[in-house]
Amino acid sequence: MPAYLEAFYTGPNRERLLPTGAGAEWETDEETNAAFESLRPFNVPGHGLFLVDLKADNDDILDTLEITAEKFTEITGHPVRPREVYEAIEANLDAGMTQKEALDAALAA
Repeated sequence: MPAYLEAFYTGPNRERLLPTGAGAEWETDEETNAAFESLRPFNVPGHGLFLVDLKADNDDILDTLEITAEKFTEITGHPVRPREVYEAIEANLDAGMTQKEALDAALAA
């Protein structure tokens, strides 16, 4: 069952997906699905700088949408950051930090 949404930076060359530290979860699967489906009109396959994954609570990816940088900022409230920040978030997550801790530490560096 769907559990949460998570956003990733693809970069202009799409060579590697990097976590953005942006994600969300709702109280019910129905709310999570509704939030994800509300983004579907903004899906730009092959042209998005960001991916939004609908993930199950076991981390399986159930569906993915591509969105523009402008839509990413609009829906997450996060500005588009330099690639190095996303790389730092990934390293922090690999070190065992939560998404919020990884984002905060990357921004403080």
